[in-house]
Amino acid sequence: MIDTGASHPFVTEETAAELKLSVGRRVSGPARPGQAVGAASRAGTRIGDAEFRRLDVVVASAKSFHEMAELATVVLNLGVFEGDVVELDYPAGVMTVSKGARGQPTGVPYRLRRGRPEIEIDVGGEKLWAMIDTGCSHPLVVPQRQALRWRRYRVEWFPTVTLSGRERTSVGRLDGTLSMGRCRVVDPIAMTMQDRCIVGCGLLQHCVVTFDTRNKLVDIHAPRGDLRPAGVFSVGLEWSDDGTIVAVLPGSATARAGVRVGDRIVRVNGSAPDATDYRLRPGDTLLLSLANSRGSVRDVIVTCEELVP
Repeated sequence: MIDTGASHPFVTEETAAELKLSVGRRVSGPARPGQAVGAASRAGTRIGDAEFRRLDVVVASAKSFHEMAELATVVLNLGVFEGDVVELDYPAGVMTVSKGARGQPTGVPYRLRRGRPEIEIDVGGEKLWAMIDTGCSHPLVVPQRQALRWRRYRVEWFPTVTLSGRERTSVGRLDGTLSMGRCRVVDPIAMTMQDRCIVGCGLLQHCVVTFDTRNKLVDIHAPRGDLRPAGVFSVGLEWSDDGTIVAVLPGSATARAGVRVGDRIVRVNGSAPDATDYRLRPGDTLLLSLANSRGSVRDVIVTCEELVP
């Protein structure tokens, strides 16, 4: 994973063993969530057109990664590409790494805070410093205490996964325009978190993002013009790979149907459960066969609802 929201490059202990990395400066005792267990280096690493004589990484246990370990076992932050130009063309699905600056420098200045890039954005006339986080799946995250205009009252959302665990969030649509560099987003969908402001892949996926790390500039533009994100809709539950329900949205139709955290999904529409996206639209339904802690199975129909239009 290319994660500009990470302070250091990480690998799991298992991946370090597969790559035959010698782990030095090992931390004694059991790893706590978010705690590294050591550090390592790898020579002769190539990423795109960039070749690294030596790549220093933090080695962490899978436990330290929490659910992140399900997405990637190697996390590279922006610091790995110091002096390079990194272009992430999300619409084309292409990443390009070039050594040194490329042509006339363009973009807006960014600052590094604990190794993470931040730019000044404008949200409905309010100036905020926001982290550009390519490892965050959310569109826009704003601090809970920030006084912004909301087009619709926020609703409680699923806890979000971070390197240090899960954090509660809410979601809604802001009233106004988000401006970040050349990119404009009309009435953006935003989530609130404790004291964080983040532009994540929920928005970046529509853009071409270019980091010029030598000149500390980032250029963000949407090839198709101004963006207006679709609303937020969900069946109101999340489940793990083994079908165990790990979150139910309070007040959702699923919660009203009596579905509880800890129930295990045996079948979805008559087939084995799949934790991936079912690509539902508002009004679509799923037939869930649920087993409770006593092993008894019941069928429940859940409906995909539009929570934020």
